[in-house]
Amino acid sequence: MLSAVRASTAWATKGRAAALAAAVLLSLAAAACSDAPPPEPIDLVPADSNLVAHVDLGRILLDPDVAGAFESAPFGEDGPATLDEALAEVEAETGIDLLQFANIVVFGALDPAGLGDQPDFGILARGTFNGDAILDRIRLSSGGELREDEYRGHALLIGTEEDGSETVITVLADEVFVFGTLGAVTSVIDVLEDGEGALTGPLLDTYAALGDPLVKAAFAVPPGSLEYIVAAPTDAIPIPFDPSLISDITIVGFAADKEADLVTVHLTLEYASAASAEAASDYFSALLTLAGPFLPPGAAADLLNQIAVEYSGSTVEVSISATVDQLSAAADEVGSSMVHE
Repeated sequence: MLSAVRASTAWATKGRAAALAAAVLLSLAAAACSDAPPPEPIDLVPADSNLVAHVDLGRILLDPDVAGAFESAPFGEDGPATLDEALAEVEAETGIDLLQFANIVVFGALDPAGLGDQPDFGILARGTFNGDAILDRIRLSSGGELREDEYRGHALLIGTEEDGSETVITVLADEVFVFGTLGAVTSVIDVLEDGEGALTGPLLDTYAALGDPLVKAAFAVPPGSLEYIVAAPTDAIPIPFDPSLISDITIVGFAADKEADLVTVHLTLEYASAASAEAASDYFSALLTLAGPFLPPGAAADLLNQIAVEYSGSTVEVSISATVDQLSAAADEVGSSMVHE
């Protein structure tokens, strides 16, 4: 009997130890989950989006060339004289310090022909800020024009536009500021809460392949949506034009970056077939060669000669790198010729 009691006591002790160990592990797991950072904005883009873009706002606002360009912009006597003044005005009116946002992602379901219904679009901005304070400031500055609602536990500030459409503002996990149409914002919240339904596939692959420039965008072309471009007059094009050069495009990628004084612009065109990509690459190269003699010697002609066209598989890459001075000189030259015309 005594041995049986000892055995049962030992079993109970082991059972309590196992239960205690399980409780500790569950507590640690819960703590790990609660301390986990919120998803990156790109991870919250809904799967039905055909446009996704990224803006490295922090790098752009801190670039001295951007500040210089801002100071030369014609804002009038009452407008901000410097970029710092403009940022201060935005913060005073909205409570939002734009320098707090590490990155911005724009997404939407768009029709380039403009034939569909009002598209859903949204903006996701991640940074370090007080979400409640920003929402309170927006409430105050709106003068009661925004109504309040909630969706799956997240507070929504909703404004109604003149056409009856609604735009929504919310903050997720106090780190992701969300603005957009009602459908886009609720879709983002669904992705966050369900852990599924985010963008995947070729569009996201093209977006990721563009790297980490100042600005990048990828657009999945809806079938047949570029027919209005193909149908446009092509008399001004000096060589025969094959409609498939446009109509066979499935995804367009764009990236623009700046390192010190060098600006790089990159265009990616994904085609339905390798044959279409090869034909498009040959066509664009020929077009650049034929366009050269029509430009007078100068900055614009030099810039044209720096454009590179390549293809691999079903992808065409068009890129150019130039200094800020080269781009400014070419823009001034083209602008001057248009004025004289």
